Amino acid sequence: MKEEVTGILLIAGSSTRYQKGYNKNFERIGNHPIFYYSLKVIKKIPSIKEILLVIKKEEEIKVKEILKEEKIVNVKLVIGGNSRKESVYHALQKAKYNIVLIHDGARPVIKEQYIIDCIYSMKKYSGAITGIVVKDTIKIVNEKKEIETSTNRKYTYIGQTPQCFDKEILLKLHEKYKNDDSITDDAMLLEKENIKVKIIDGSYNNIKLTTKEDYIYIKELLEGEEE
Repeated sequence: MKEEVTGILLIAGSSTRYQKGYNKNFERIGNHPIFYYSLKVIKKIPSIKEILLVIKKEEEIKVKEILKEEKIVNVKLVIGGNSRKESVYHALQKAKYNIVLIHDGARPVIKEQYIIDCIYSMKKYSGAITGIVVKDTIKIVNEKKEIETSTNRKYTYIGQTPQCFDKEILLKLHEKYKNDDSITDDAMLLEKENIKVKIIDGSYNNIKLTTKEDYIYIKELLEGEEE
């Protein structure tokens, strides 16, 4: 049976670290908002049968205007929560298909292959995430900032998106760990239950817009693709 997937694109974040006073997902590159680039790639994947765009309630009118301007159709809007975790949970409750693909709208240098590999991994796993091996030695410290141990770089990855999950498993774990504020990534929910999650090789270019410096780098990457 061919996979049928719900794509979830998150653009409801607070963008506090971006320090520009507005949602970084609306930042423009090449006359398009940042989240447009991820949406464009997600819409190319045949197995993604529906797309849920998770937004802030107060930005609903603006998002609708952008979608109309960009001539993007067949995208359902979902009102997010007060955190990334809550926003994903709201989307999971609306998702129609049993595989969900979750991606950050502020990570626009996404490749179709990441999505394809992620979805393919769901044949054997209940979760798969994109990631990259760290370049530096990672130190684990205590509350006094004293080094406790160092990780083996060969087995230490930085998690990225896109990420894929079995919807029913992820939904149940969101409900089980609803009050656990230590959860910053959906894969952590599966880790808590000792459910194996597959790492898909991503890229150092698949960065998330967080700072003004990130914007300059992302702009160069996206404009380079269009040349």
